[in-house]
Amino acid sequence: MVTLTNDLSRNADGKITGFVFNIAGKANATLSLATHPFLDLGTSPSAPPFGTFDGGVALGGDWTGSGSPNPGIVRGATGTFTFSVTGPGAAGLSAASFIGSAPEINFAVRFQGFANGGFDKTPGYFVPASSSLALLSLAGLGAAQRRHR
Repeated sequence: MVTLTNDLSRNADGKITGFVFNIAGKANATLSLATHPFLDLGTSPSAPPFGTFDGGVALGGDWTGSGSPNPGIVRGATGTFTFSVTGPGAAGLSAASFIGSAPEINFAVRFQGFANGGFDKTPGYFVPASSSLALLSLAGLGAAQRRHR
C-alpha cells in the first residue's frame, strides 16, 4: 500500500497525477485498488527524466501526462493505492524493499495543473508508517523547479 499526500505550498495548485517506484528483488506490483482514478503503468514504465522503474500508476496510464490533471490528488489531500505484489521474491519483501538507498532514485512523483499549464516531476522521500509488508507513506516531497510545456 502506498499513501501519498500532496503537501505543496499554498502558492502551488499542482495535483499529483502519477508516481513510479522500484522494487528490490524479483517481484511485480499490479494496482488492485485506489482512491483516485489512476491506471497501472505496467512493468518497466519509463519516467523521464528519472529513468525506468519497476512499477507505477498515473492518470490515463500515462506518466508524461496527457489529459486533464483535475482527477489528481489536490493540495492537502491524500491518495491510497494498494498493489498486489507477486513473483518468486515477493514473500521476502519488506517496506525497505521499496525504499532503496541514495543516491539512486527509487520513487518519483509527477505533478500537473500549475498556472500556465506547468508541471513538475520530483523524487520522493519515504517515511515508513508501519512495519507491515509494503506499507509506505510519502511525506515531504522535495520541490524541484517547475517545467513548462
